[in-house]
Amino acid sequence: GSCSAAGIEGDCLSNGVTGAKSPWAGPNTKQSIYFKPTTTTHYGIGIDSTHYTTSGTYVLAVEEFFPASNATCSAAQAVTLVNGTATVRGNTATLADEFPSLNCGSSPPLVGPQVYYRFDVPQGSAMKLTFAPTFAGYLAIAPVAAGCTASALSAACGSKGVSGAWINSAAPGTIFFNPVQPGSYLAIVDSGQPDYLGYGDFELTFEQVPSARNDTCASAAHLPLVNGKAAA
Repeated sequence: GSCSAAGIEGDCLSNGVTGAKSPWAGPNTKQSIYFKPTTTTHYGIGIDSTHYTTSGTYVLAVEEFFPASNATCSAAQAVTLVNGTATVRGNTATLADEFPSLNCGSSPPLVGPQVYYRFDVPQGSAMKLTFAPTFAGYLAIAPVAAGCTASALSAACGSKGVSGAWINSAAPGTIFFNPVQPGSYLAIVDSGQPDYLGYGDFELTFEQVPSARNDTCASAAHLPLVNGKAAA
């Protein structure tokens, strides 16, 4: 780049290669840039606005950021439950999209950066996953045994609970996952957005719950009435 309008504009529009730009920040709000350049050198930071009458004070903080190490399917981070629950927190910024063609049937292609977690569903149990992203996030589930390919993961997370599931959420959302087969599964935090809307901080909680025993017509639970009432 250079100190010319064309040079600065080329860098800030390079999608993180030689520069980046933040979303518009209104009064008394804040925005972030996660910048992972391909070249180690000196970089400049510009503070600007969209109108010559817009000016004022601001606060700028620069912080070193370490990208997540579980950004590929083969490097999924193991989750260990304590007393039946576990919570992980992470950030998907600056990570590459491993499988741009990944989708879960009726979901759009998950073209954002992603991280992977590995968890176990024991026999006779189900899992409640609560997903709270700060961005337009997707949570997908697939069995470890499916393998690390876009087609296998897509088929599993689009199976409507048989071997996987998915939700999209910009606020806390929940999956109750009761697969046909117990075993090891992947929780994939992803996004349908390739830009700044598709990455950021998130919190993911795993909670082991009893598997329903009356999930088929043939195994319907009997509800005896006591004083003319019954509760389930």
